[in-house]
Amino acid sequence: MDVPELHGRNVFHTASNLLRSSSYRNTGGVATSSRDRSPLDEDYETSFRRSRTNWDPRTIGLYSNVSLGSGVAVQRLLKELEDLKRDGSAGYHAAPKGDNLFEWAAVIEGPEDTVYKGGTFFLELSIPKNYPFLPPRVRFLTRIYHCNINTQGVVCVDILRSGWSSSMTISTVLQSIVTLMYVCNPADPLVSGIAEQYLSNREEFERTARIWTVRYAH
Repeated sequence: MDVPELHGRNVFHTASNLLRSSSYRNTGGVATSSRDRSPLDEDYETSFRRSRTNWDPRTIGLYSNVSLGSGVAVQRLLKELEDLKRDGSAGYHAAPKGDNLFEWAAVIEGPEDTVYKGGTFFLELSIPKNYPFLPPRVRFLTRIYHCNINTQGVVCVDILRSGWSSSMTISTVLQSIVTLMYVCNPADPLVSGIAEQYLSNREEFERTARIWTVRYAH
């Protein structure tokens, strides 16, 4: 299968389609060698890494072309964006993709003192029109070995479900994900095999997580 080049604002649509494709998904969620990776995985990673500087929220223009519209959600998102611009030391960055204020790119730097140290993890956030009364939908675009984040990039964290309140922000969400990278929550896993490994064989979990960080997040 030929994988299209990923450019500009279309990269997230294409990347999301690839993440959802059956040939990209790893049903076990625990592949640790190149033999377990399909050609699509390899092509996806190559294109993803080559193009990601075009939409990295640390470097793209922040909302020069955003269609502002009106309403509570827009005003709230603009305020959050200004706050994020001022906070440069949190270990993450986020900004709208292209001219759509309701579709965001985010990047999290692997925290020090974790198995994800040295990795750069890219995410996409889809903001509902009735934000902040409903939480954003968040998906990792970079693979990560974690019992609360599956191979489709879905994140299991309470504030994205029943724990959400309208006082929370995109920054709150990213901070919660960073916290999850420090301490897994095996009591509420998305990937039960990794949760079991985390509890019963922490050394092997950490070894595999470091391998994935080097392979997918460097």
